[in-house]
Amino acid sequence: MSYLKMYLDIERVRFGYRLEIEFDVSDEVKQMRLPQLLIQPLLENAIKHGLYGVIEDVKIILHAYREQNYLMLKIENPYDPEVAALKGTGFGLSSVGRRLFLLFGRKDLLESTSVDSVFTVSLKIPQQK
Repeated sequence: MSYLKMYLDIERVRFGYRLEIEFDVSDEVKQMRLPQLLIQPLLENAIKHGLYGVIEDVKIILHAYREQNYLMLKIENPYDPEVAALKGTGFGLSSVGRRLFLLFGRKDLLESTSVDSVFTVSLKIPQQK
């Protein structure tokens, strides 16, 4: 989380008042394990697609909580469905999905949804018992 906060400090300097990041992290997950730099590409996507297509201030929310034997992470960002998607390499979500598969041998650990102009990426990180 400290790496993420440093990265987001840089982004806040870049975008100023328009970018607000909220961490909703339960105490029980603070000692859980997370592969390094797994979340950063997802936050980069949230900033890119949240800020570049929206003219008002943007709030990105990172939820982290425990569900059974998983560290659950959800990143929510607004987007404007009327604005054409920004061109990119499409690397963010696919690279995270590939890493999860290489680490855990599963394809069901990453999910994305879009409801009412909010894009949500959900991760399930298995924890050792």
